[in-house]
Amino acid sequence: MRKISGFALMAAIIILVLFATLGYVGINLFLSDVRIAQDTLKSTQALFLAEAGIKYLQENLSADDDWTDNTDFSKNMSGGNFSIQFLEKAPRKATIKSTGTKGDVSRKILLHLVNFKPFGYGLYVGGAIHEQNAKFFEKPDDEYIMEGATDFPEINFDYYESIADHKIYSNHTFTSGIYSGIWYIEGNVNFQDNVTINGSVIATGNIDMSHNEHITIDAYQSPYTGSRAKYGSSFWSQSGLSSYNGAYVNDGVIDVTCFSTASSSAGAYLKLDLGQDNTKEFVQLEFIFLNTSDYNDWSIEYSDNGSDWTGISISSQSKVPAGSSTSKRYRYTWDSVGAHRYWRLVKNTTGNGGTYAEVQFVAKLPEESPFSYPALVANGNFLFQDGTDINILGLIYCGADLSGNLLMQQTQYVNFVGIVIVTGNVNLQQSEYVSVIYQDQGQIEGVSGVGVLEWQETD
Repeated sequence: MRKISGFALMAAIIILVLFATLGYVGINLFLSDVRIAQDTLKSTQALFLAEAGIKYLQENLSADDDWTDNTDFSKNMSGGNFSIQFLEKAPRKATIKSTGTKGDVSRKILLHLVNFKPFGYGLYVGGAIHEQNAKFFEKPDDEYIMEGATDFPEINFDYYESIADHKIYSNHTFTSGIYSGIWYIEGNVNFQDNVTINGSVIATGNIDMSHNEHITIDAYQSPYTGSRAKYGSSFWSQSGLSSYNGAYVNDGVIDVTCFSTASSSAGAYLKLDLGQDNTKEFVQLEFIFLNTSDYNDWSIEYSDNGSDWTGISISSQSKVPAGSSTSKRYRYTWDSVGAHRYWRLVKNTTGNGGTYAEVQFVAKLPEESPFSYPALVANGNFLFQDGTDINILGLIYCGADLSGNLLMQQTQYVNFVGIVIVTGNVNLQQSEYVSVIYQDQGQIEGVSGVGVLEWQETD
């Protein structure tokens, strides 16, 4: 019995030692997995910090014309930090190392940056411009055209998504009508006939206007146009005016009569209706008269329902240019009364008739840069084939992911005012009356002027 008891004790000890060993190994394996998971997480976070350093640097360098005076720096962020080291510097190019550190783990990215200025061109194209058999292609002078471009600005799609007035996460079609605001669309965009957008379209897919007509996108906030948007006859109505033609009220032609007040009594008016769900914050009105002078005998009113009207206190009124005795252009200015749908110009007294050629309500410009946003941006292709009467005012960027063609074969009456950037080719074959009118856009929100030429992770 003693021998059996001794054997049992020995077996029990061996089993205990075995289980203890297995437990020790298991705990170590578990702790090792935890350490690996923690290190992997920290490594990923460190990489994100290095990438954040690049974005931060690009933003800071975008407005800097000479990079040679920049120095190394670091910045703390969310439990970690990134540091930027300039390895090589030139006025418009630099080699950078961005190091992200989370705890005891670091990740490094080596990259080459370039400061390019596509905004100095009216037509900036990565491929070639094909205009065989095109008729009446009006383009900027040769010095404002670039073919074979290699450096393109970066579009911050996240920024535009964050500020968009309308966000659509699927393909979208603009049907006939008037739209306003910034439209962010994750997908392809199609247009039908008779579409006007007073704002911007930012899309991640293709833009298709082919086989359509009468399309306008106007984001151009400058005195050239934009703040002085054109409104056709459907926007205007009147009471008590003679020789009235709504198509001439705001057509830009300054020697054709749009209405007369020769027989108008007090209370006669010209009304602007921006349409359902559309409002604007006007702060100025200008008109051009052809003869006689009842230009200082008007009131301006606004309404939100078209029936209840509120008068505006005019802060100034004068001829343009100021002090001119011969000018036939007159201007009313007032402090902002907010955005409204209906606006009208009301005659105060009977008599003192005149003949008018043009009336223009002028919207308030944004507080930021007057060239705030692009008109039309997409990652993919722009398809304009067989389109007619297409007008885009503001920056156009085709192929923002560096692959996109502007296809305009057999189009008629296409007008671009601003800057056209195309990463692929521009095809104008057999088109008629296409114009690109270069207007400097200045700094544009969400569009970086600093490009990454090469990017690689390094030890």
